[in-house]
Amino acid sequence: MTDTTLPSVAGLRSLVIGALEEAGRVAPVSEIKSRVERLGAFTPDQLGRPHGSGPGSELHYRIRWALVDLRRSGTIVRRAPRVWALAADANPRQEA
Repeated sequence: MTDTTLPSVAGLRSLVIGALEEAGRVAPVSEIKSRVERLGAFTPDQLGRPHGSGPGSELHYRIRWALVDLRRSGTIVRRAPRVWALAADANPRQEA
């Protein structure tokens, strides 16, 4: 059997911050997801793990919740629909 275990939402926050830092502090959700996938070195089985009966993957579902958590903590801000940025006064490494 293959391992499809994924990090928790809290565990993904540091990868989301890393993805935003790598992208120059601002990126659309699609780019954040792609960068998190690469930075996390997830296996094909992990990437393909479905979320419930919905159309998306469990990883993408958890990334979206990590974005919500980071917004609530003030670490990231919404720049435009589906575009997130590291907050100007945030110290991302302390938040992760």
